[in-house]
Amino acid sequence: MAANKNLDYLGFRQSPGDEEARKFDSVVHAVTTIGENHRMIHDGFMFHAYHKHNGLERNGIARFLFDVPANTAVHLSKLRTHASGGDITLTLCEGPTVTDNGTEITAYNPNRVSSNTPDMDVYDGPTITVEGTDLLSHWLPPAGVGQGDASHIVTDESEEWILWGGASGQQYCWSVTNHGSQSIDVWQEVYWYEVGYTT
Repeated sequence: MAANKNLDYLGFRQSPGDEEARKFDSVVHAVTTIGENHRMIHDGFMFHAYHKHNGLERNGIARFLFDVPANTAVHLSKLRTHASGGDITLTLCEGPTVTDNGTEITAYNPNRVSSNTPDMDVYDGPTITVEGTDLLSHWLPPAGVGQGDASHIVTDESEEWILWGGASGQQYCWSVTNHGSQSIDVWQEVYWYEVGYTT
């Protein structure tokens, strides 16, 4: 009978030989690997947060605030936006002037076996007077009435951004601005992992 991989993951290995055999494909005997982001999920270091903004008016801005603690490296794996209409700008800024963090969003660990929780806090609807340094921007062109649009401003490990808390902590703002003539609904979600990083 085949070994129960779920039990194996929880630490009930069948034998050292079983563990070694798992490193190779059983047919062509190639070394089996998984991508870095996939591994972070398995190790319990990946986190996910999301929020939907309903009725974002013309020239309205939907914002996420990322609050990175001191000496913490946050690896942004994915910034994803879905909108019910186009002509919107997405911007990631560093060091905004914040007068109110807004409402904290619950972050989830995709590995439901792991009890790890993130060090970075994510907030919705912060009050910001100055956006800070524009690190990354993206534009979604106008779409027809009733036609949605989507953007992966950061899509995977090849486009990863590492947010650094520095000596005293740092904040970052991810903004979605509606330039269209009608109000739209906007969905924002972020995937990130947290592992040590040496500068």
